[in-house]
Amino acid sequence: MPLPPRVPRRAFFFTLLGFSVAGGGWVYHIHKNKNQLKQQILGFWHLDRTTLDGQRLLLADDTKNYYLINYWASWCAPCREEIPVLNEYFNLNKQTVGVLGIALDQRAAVLNFLRNYPINYPVVMADSVDLIFLDSFGNITRALPFSLLLSREEIMYSKLGKLTPQDLSAWSIL
Repeated sequence: MPLPPRVPRRAFFFTLLGFSVAGGGWVYHIHKNKNQLKQQILGFWHLDRTTLDGQRLLLADDTKNYYLINYWASWCAPCREEIPVLNEYFNLNKQTVGVLGIALDQRAAVLNFLRNYPINYPVVMADSVDLIFLDSFGNITRALPFSLLLSREEIMYSKLGKLTPQDLSAWSIL
């Protein structure tokens, strides 16, 4: 028994229309999120910061197009373990890639830590804006350590957990 000719066409049309609208909405959502992330990365580059040694730091003024950002704390064992790896990376790449440590800790604890364990790259104290960036950059649990390689427009790489020389080798941009 054949179906009435208009019912399948209407059902097909409305089903197709529904998928098109949903698919278009999904594409818009992804595009919108990419644009928002791009704006947040741009905002991150334009934050005016002061390092623990009192130097002004504005990434946007730097000639480097890439920065390795490392969120850490003095009480975090994996964070402490990766500092020599980050020091070596900074020493080898400081002409082309910046490194910035962002401490999610008490200032006194960080300063005390740095007396015994020097860090060669700039370190700043995290503020409420950095917590927003942590969320935006994909670390909504705010677990440490968390590292990213940022270009001026995108997150090139990110890792939650201790960085290794193999990670940094895989992240090579040059």
